[in-house]
Amino acid sequence: MMGYVVMTGIIGSFTLAGLILGLLA
Repeated sequence: MMGYVVMTGIIGSFTLAGLILGLLA
């Protein structure tokens, strides 16, 4: 279960960073 939470957090933060870069671009 913890592994799933960690993966979700990593994917979520990566997606958030991508959205921010997309808005700045």
